[in-house]
Amino acid sequence: VTGSKSQSNNTEAPENTVKSSEADTNQQNKLFKLYQNEPTEKNDVIVIKFDLIKDAIVILNVTESNGKIIDYLVDGEMLPGTYCVHFKPTDITALKDMSYKIEVNGETETRKMVIK
Repeated sequence: VTGSKSQSNNTEAPENTVKSSEADTNQQNKLFKLYQNEPTEKNDVIVIKFDLIKDAIVILNVTESNGKIIDYLVDGEMLPGTYCVHFKPTDITALKDMSYKIEVNGETETRKMVIK
């Protein structure tokens, strides 16, 4: 497993939170939350953050626009918590056409790489 982990035990929603829409229900039932990446000023390191709700098999990779996998960042079993994975691209100019994809126990989500 690549990256750093910080544990967060506050899993309760604030009292004033209302879960009424289908989108909210779907988000609540997900095993993970994937955040938009955080590029550094020079785009030399990209930080990809995600939360796991429970123990899971996690695959996180970086892909080109055609779906070709550039790098596997995570591939294995992980415990619940918040994770920040650092990706150091070899070709900064290619970042604009890259995405990152997470798969957690069969559920997937893909986000386009954001650069400064």
